[in-house]
Amino acid sequence: MGNVGDIERITQNRVVKLFKEKLDYTYLGNWEDRSGNSNIEEKLLTNHLTKKGYSQAHITASSILAQVAKSWRKKVVCVQIQYVCLTI
Repeated sequence: MGNVGDIERITQNRVVKLFKEKLDYTYLGNWEDRSGNSNIEEKLLTNHLTKKGYSQAHITASSILAQVAKSWRKKVVCVQIQYVCLTI
């Protein structure tokens, strides 16, 4: 195993295990080769926020921020989205 990709995959597997076992997240699988793959799945995000009881204004704001993040693809935007979602 001398490939950086192999090491990255091992790390990703550990992170998935942590989220599943310790944080009780649902793992949706490896979508790397899925058509329309995105870092932010707006439909899943909207459904989750709706189930959690967030207002339509908050859901709309998160959708707008997700679209901005997709178009800019900058880490700064992603950090801002995480902050907004955690503090709503």
